[in-house]
This record gives sequence, C-alpha cells and structure tokens, in this order.
Amino acid sequence: MRATDCRKVNEVTSNIDPMIFNELQQFRQTLYDNLGNARDALFDLMDAVLTSACIVSFVSLSQSPLFRRQWSSTYEALRDSRLPRSKVLKLGSV
Repeated sequence: MRATDCRKVNEVTSNIDPMIFNELQQFRQTLYDNLGNARDALFDLMDAVLTSACIVSFVSLSQSPLFRRQWSSTYEALRDSRLPRSKVLKLGSV
C-alpha cells in the first residue's frame, strides 16, 4: 500500500468504530483468502463496483482509483476466477 493510500485509510478509519472496522477488515481478508485465482484483480474489481457512482462499462470500472490494474484485467479476473459460492455465502451470514 502506498503512503498516500495509508493516509486516506487513516482519515476514513478515524471516524469508524474500531470494533466495526476490525470486523470489516476481517471479513474482507477472509473473502480475499477464498477467492482463488485472480484474487487481486477480482478484489480490486469488487472495490471499484462497490464505490463507483455510475458504471457504464468494464472500462469505466478500470478507471476507478481502486482498480490498480490494466483495463483488460477486468475481463481476465472474471474469466479466471471461480468463486467458492458456498464459502462466500457463509461469510455473509456470520
């Protein structure tokens, strides 16, 4: 993580209840650990989807500051990943 990213995270997290932040951080780490192939690109893609106000195309998602890869990685992440559906669904019920 770059220093500017850390400053942004610190600004945001200073207003969040530490217990809630820790739960969110643990959830994200567990989700990341379960993604398998292309997990880095897929995780960036999920962050871009969740934070984008308007999604017109995969190219627009790749222009999100949270998507740190080339635009073609959006397609590759979806093609190469196999989400373990049962594990991901269990994460939402915890």
